[in-house]
Amino acid sequence: MSRGSQLVLQALVSVCLGLSVALLLASVCLVANRDRINLGTEMWFNDGRVPWLVARHEGFGTWWVNATRVYAPLLGNVPEDFTPPQWARELWGPSANLPPTARMGALAGGWPLPAIAQSWITLETSEIFPPTAEFDLTGAVMDMARDRMGEAGILKLRLIPLGIFIDSLPWFVVALWLLRMRTARAVRVNRFTRATVTPPAATEAPHEPKA
Repeated sequence: MSRGSQLVLQALVSVCLGLSVALLLASVCLVANRDRINLGTEMWFNDGRVPWLVARHEGFGTWWVNATRVYAPLLGNVPEDFTPPQWARELWGPSANLPPTARMGALAGGWPLPAIAQSWITLETSEIFPPTAEFDLTGAVMDMARDRMGEAGILKLRLIPLGIFIDSLPWFVVALWLLRMRTARAVRVNRFTRATVTPPAATEAPHEPKA
């Protein structure tokens, strides 16, 4: 195998290892880490006019965002001093025109950035999840989201491109470095083996001059 082909193969293996470790770490954070802090509630003017109350909780490698529409749209636009995280807004999609009963939630895991996530949107008052953001104070709703994550199937989970790239990059570099070091060591060992096993070239005895 040529050196170029070998490098490409090692890079592909490193990418797979980096992604695997990043996704495994995100899963462990979501399942095992139950510590979180309440980041409080903020008013979000969706599309500059539609007010939503947003509650947020965060732990090591975990993020929870809960949004509830609270009032009718305003007559004019107001500055958006606060917006939910971009990854949550992208999961929810266009939401400014949802009915007044709408409630939304999004849970993500990963380290150092969110890498995998799932979102929930309900328009029915009879649905209990996600609850209204004004009651999301203790972090119990975040635990409910953890328990519900993946219930609807793995296809409901979403990868966050920027997060999965950043999270897997260090592991990719480490894996590639280890593979390159292993290859370089194998080359040195082969050279040493050939040098010690191959006998030296035979030399002819010098001819004595004739008398």
